[in-house]
Amino acid sequence: MKEKWGPLAAARTYLICTKGWDGKFVDPFEKAPPHSKTMEQTQQVPGSLLAADSAYSICQALAWIAKERRDIQEQLDRMREIPDLMGALLDGLRA
Repeated sequence: MKEKWGPLAAARTYLICTKGWDGKFVDPFEKAPPHSKTMEQTQQVPGSLLAADSAYSICQALAWIAKERRDIQEQLDRMREIPDLMGALLDGLRA
């Protein structure tokens, strides 16, 4: 995901899937992988679980991140990329 949508989107998705909150980097220059970066929680994501326990929950987090883009074309582009991201995730779980 980091390569496709960038480290902030990857970190935000991880935060949503583990805490149920969206967020932003405390220090954008912190040297750490997205899932380890220090994040400030900004808003609770409606319908998110405290711990994503299914592919559906993760897909919902990706949809939240996609819809948060300011440009409608970027929103649409990201929504179209969700199946590929989910496919990569599920393929990784099967391996």
